[in-house]
Amino acid sequence: MKRAIRSLFARARAIIEGPDRDRWVSAGGVVFDGEVVALIRQKKRWTLPKGRVDPGESISRAARREVLEETGLRATVIEYLGMSESPRKDTHWFLMSLVRDEGEHDDEVDEIRFVKSGKALKLLDSKKDRLVLQRALAALDGRPPRDPRIG
Repeated sequence: MKRAIRSLFARARAIIEGPDRDRWVSAGGVVFDGEVVALIRQKKRWTLPKGRVDPGESISRAARREVLEETGLRATVIEYLGMSESPRKDTHWFLMSLVRDEGEHDDEVDEIRFVKSGKALKLLDSKKDRLVLQRALAALDGRPPRDPRIG
């Protein structure tokens, strides 16, 4: 069912976006529960939960939805961390706080793990993910981002 809905959204997005359809917008979250942060493992790579923004959806809503779908974690947005760019997408990032664990997660995710930030920085495979986590840690320490660009 989820795949059918995503396929419909993908087709609608292609019609709406026209020639730039190969470029998309994503949103994700750095979810903290006290001193630990949530990481996901997908295809042997540790990363942060994120995914595409649906047509008409706000980026903060998309971030909360993607975190919930991929991890089963219901989280609240604390602060906007900025945007990272890649050749095919722009990803908006949010600092989040865990509200509760709903228990079910997406089959795209092999494992969800809460770890201390030092360990998370070692586990994350992507330099951009490490930069996002460092920005989240700075925001938690009372140093919010000045530049919306990450990396």
